Amino acid sequence: MTIKERDRIEILEGRMEKLEEMNYAQEKKIDKILFYFESDSSTNQKGVENVKDLRGEIQNLLKREEIYKGKATVWGIVGSAIFGTVGTLLYVGIKFLITKI
Repeated sequence: MTIKERDRIEILEGRMEKLEEMNYAQEKKIDKILFYFESDSSTNQKGVENVKDLRGEIQNLLKREEIYKGKATVWGIVGSAIFGTVGTLLYVGIKFLITKI
């Protein structure tokens, strides 16, 4: 084996070590990502199914918002009808009183 070949082998070994370090770092990152996806029964920490739960809660909130909007609309109509009726009665009553005086 020549000096050139030994140098080449050392360079390749150095590159292999760097690749192994990079691979280890990537594995750690992947493990961290998987940690968030998987549920942990010992800590009651939910993983991916937490997204399903949140989706259901959001849908319930949207339904409630629609119901509140509907109620507000109905109360607005009822209030307008009451004030309109009271206003009309006051107008007619005042007009009647003015014509009687």
